Amino acid sequence: MATGIAQASVHRPQQLFQLNDGPSDSRGGATLNTHGGSFADGHYHFGVNQGLSLQLAQPLASYTIDMRFALDQTSSYARLLDFKSGASDRGLYAYQDALTFYRAGASLMGTTALQAQQMQRLQLSRDDASKEVRAYLDGVLQFRFQDLAGDALFQAGAGRSTQARFFIDDGSTEASRGRVDYIAVYDRALRPAELGDISSPVPEPKSYALLLAGLGVMVFVARRSRAR
Repeated sequence: MATGIAQASVHRPQQLFQLNDGPSDSRGGATLNTHGGSFADGHYHFGVNQGLSLQLAQPLASYTIDMRFALDQTSSYARLLDFKSGASDRGLYAYQDALTFYRAGASLMGTTALQAQQMQRLQLSRDDASKEVRAYLDGVLQFRFQDLAGDALFQAGAGRSTQARFFIDDGSTEASRGRVDYIAVYDRALRPAELGDISSPVPEPKSYALLLAGLGVMVFVARRSRAR
């Protein structure tokens, strides 16, 4: 695909924004644009209707987006993903403590509770051949639908550049403060089995602690073995 995102191997994101101290892509691709907010404590922190955007060379029709985030409030509409560069209300939200896709016709709501101020993992995929969209929260399927209207297609209207926008609403009120740990972008729709198989591209702090603890035990055992 000529989306400005390089082809990659299985389970390897084309772009990985670790957001530790800036918006750069650890894979060497395009940098995220920041719209306010700040980087601290290994996260990007954003205020109401602040957030991030990724410039796309052309419409992005098949993809998987994987990110870990927390919102300050999840009861009222709060935009998570804007697919139309600020030109439409349609998109992915937090609403009534659930993952919600506002689209043409009936909106779709997830079953796993979104918890305010708690880090949770979102995986959203769209396959352009089948038009199927799938949304997962913490590894649990929330909803799926056939996107014949192209509501989950990253495509701008006339006179607008095509962007993927995170946490920024097309207005000013349907947004929340929050923070995001990482954003990973794949250039294809990962299959359900693959979505369940991939670990987070950025380990959580407790994972690092367990790893360091394990290394410490290994070093201790090795030293005792040499001392005998």
